[in-house]
Amino acid sequence: MTSKKAVQIVDMFIENRTKHIADLQRPENDWGYGIAAEMVKHDIERMTSEIGWFKLLRKEIAPPCKHPKKMHDICGGQKYCMNCNMDL
Repeated sequence: MTSKKAVQIVDMFIENRTKHIADLQRPENDWGYGIAAEMVKHDIERMTSEIGWFKLLRKEIAPPCKHPKKMHDICGGQKYCMNCNMDL
């Protein structure tokens, strides 16, 4: 798996969790009080924590790099950045 695909997968997880949190927080979903509301609150907190971890993982996989021209190289016909190892 290339770095680019790994970043895409992590981005997909971040997008999925963010969308799920937004769905749980919609005004038409009245969870009321009690056990259901506590479960939803716990799920939102857990998913927010997961999003934070996924963002840290993404930063480790793809550090902020401007891909300078002098750092470009070709391996097996695929152009990549030698600075961050991302496919270009």
